[in-house]
Amino acid sequence: MTLIPKYEWLKKRNPKGKMQLFEPLRAVGLAIEKGHKASLDKGLSNVEVSDVDTVKITGKLEGWDGASWQDLKTCFLSLRPQDSALALEAIQKQREYFQDLGYNYHKVDFRLPGSRVSLDLLGDFSPLAAPSLQACGKVWVELKAFDSDRFDKKEGEEETKLKQLLPRVMQADSNIQGVRLVCSRMEKAGHGHYKFAGIQSKLLAAGAENFVRVEGTKQFVSRGFAASKPDLVTTFSKLEWHTPVSQAHSGTKVALLADLLKVLKQPPGTPGKRAQAFNKRLKGPASRRLRTLKLAKAGQKPWVGTKAVMRKVYKML
Repeated sequence: MTLIPKYEWLKKRNPKGKMQLFEPLRAVGLAIEKGHKASLDKGLSNVEVSDVDTVKITGKLEGWDGASWQDLKTCFLSLRPQDSALALEAIQKQREYFQDLGYNYHKVDFRLPGSRVSLDLLGDFSPLAAPSLQACGKVWVELKAFDSDRFDKKEGEEETKLKQLLPRVMQADSNIQGVRLVCSRMEKAGHGHYKFAGIQSKLLAAGAENFVRVEGTKQFVSRGFAASKPDLVTTFSKLEWHTPVSQAHSGTKVALLADLLKVLKQPPGTPGKRAQAFNKRLKGPASRRLRTLKLAKAGQKPWVGTKAVMRKVYKML
């Protein structure tokens, strides 16, 4: 089978029907899944870089042979050394997270009988897990790795897909009563490198309309794990939005910086000093910076920003 040595030498057709270069984090995601499978076979402590340094790619592909692009259906792709190491770190963090939640998986990359649906992980919750989780019976887990810059968008797209797919999975196996989306947040570390920055997990139980956050224990966070921020939708829904007196004619809404810091569990410090630090990093036009405006409700001049501003500060944090 063809071995592709570089990401830029491989293209795959995307859902829109266009061929696009294979992205590093997509390869890391496949390596994470492969590593979980190896951990079932040989134990987590025995999983090595050699277990995750290549991944199998299938679908409508094009591979570069040094002279031209060739059509492929299946190939192997070599990961960069730093990406193999990143996959190993993510596997270890995910296993630690699963253990903390009381989740045990028994099958990896499992295809349901009589179905074309393939599940990343399939397992259940232990008796020590929260009662609401135990009630889910068997739970299927989808593993994803996303760039922090596009994390919320990618996570939202994946949630939409899984909402549509869960009924089909339950029809094939009625014992499966939920799906967990486990997303690893990867931050750019320069020169095309990424670093592991945390896990965000959500659960969609049978009969529920929306995903809900699934968090570990306080002990899990205290062990030094980088917990992910709440998603933007949750964050913005907890903020108070006001119409400044100076913006009454335009209807512009703003939120208090102190509120955003509180929701994200950041030490507020002196709001003015924090705002000055953020302004230096925002480096955008005046409309995007934090400003002091007199609010109709408060009657004072707290540090406030529009939704666009708060979105940028959220990314910084």
